[in-house]
Amino acid sequence: MKRLVWPGMDMRMERSVWSSMEMRMKRLVGSGMDMRIEIPVWPGMVSQYSFVGFFVRNKKHANKMSFVSFCGCKDYLDQRWCMKSCSSSQRITVLVLRYLKAGWRNYIEDAASYRMFNDHRGQWTLERNKCNLLVWSLNCPFDESVLLWHIATDFCFYSGAFPGHKCTFYKANSIWWQLQNEIASAQGKSLPSPQSSSQCGEMTCCKAVQCRQMSNYMMYLLFVNPDMLLPGSRRNLFTTAYDELKGILEDKKLAAPMEGSAGTRQANKPPTEEKEVIQSIITKLHSTHGSEKEGFIHDAWSLAQGLLALGDEERMWEVIEGVWVEMLCFSAGRCRGYLHAKALGTGGELLTYIWLTLSYMGMETLAEKLQRTDLPSSGGNTRAATGADIV
Repeated sequence: MKRLVWPGMDMRMERSVWSSMEMRMKRLVGSGMDMRIEIPVWPGMVSQYSFVGFFVRNKKHANKMSFVSFCGCKDYLDQRWCMKSCSSSQRITVLVLRYLKAGWRNYIEDAASYRMFNDHRGQWTLERNKCNLLVWSLNCPFDESVLLWHIATDFCFYSGAFPGHKCTFYKANSIWWQLQNEIASAQGKSLPSPQSSSQCGEMTCCKAVQCRQMSNYMMYLLFVNPDMLLPGSRRNLFTTAYDELKGILEDKKLAAPMEGSAGTRQANKPPTEEKEVIQSIITKLHSTHGSEKEGFIHDAWSLAQGLLALGDEERMWEVIEGVWVEMLCFSAGRCRGYLHAKALGTGGELLTYIWLTLSYMGMETLAEKLQRTDLPSSGGNTRAATGADIV
């Protein structure tokens, strides 16, 4: 959680004021609410925000959230009541560094390819994995692509399409095992063997879990800090998709929620866990199969179906991981330096660390992007730009 900073206020007074505000907010919403309001330690911690988790939270605490809304504090609380931060900064940075090195080795050949590489936000991953049918999800404004891929990532994570899943990503000889083992050794801890903990979600270095952590971080930027995500990002896209989600789950004409492992869910009982919500959405979307309904939820489900259709779980998460890494680099390279500096004064952001990595690896800076002297061959009216046909 980000601290509020007032000019001329020293750190002790600032922390005292912040603690007082937090205590008042907790008393306002009640002690029974599990409020995870915290100040992440940068760069080790990565802030998280989940679209479906936001829905579940509002359902669980409907009465209290109504009271907070009546008091005019809901928007303030929504932006500051985030998920618990995760400690995956180092692993994500390794992914970014590996992506940049691969770009220099296998993609960048001249100035044109250099600029194109810096403009990628998932296209190179889809091209390398022959997923050209999914490019449509990137041919829209960046904030919309982030929202679509975030919801699609949750669909893939909770879909249950691979019931016999074992985390093949977590192997003793992999770079991730070595990195995790080094981190644990430095902290004086022992790491469990891969054989004793191989189920997905039990280890934070599981590829599926890590993809979801990157997804949740990008959603955090969209909802809490949209200016850092990309200048002009629209925070209201989150609330628009939220209204669509409520409409789908409350539509009585659609199929009933999916049966749980212990039998059929009690009638009219709303889902109260993220997995239950996702499975209910999938069941209801299946009942509208073949219709031409539009919206973020339906588009995200179409994207998730395309990913699940790959048939290979490891390949699917490779694609999702690659797209999120490219999106992180795209966002970091276009965030203004002023916002990076400002973030350092309020706890810091992972995006700032990625921005420094991009600069160190020789990637194009925002100033260089703005000072480009020629237009892309496929963008803009080049005839007008060159003054052709002017009488």
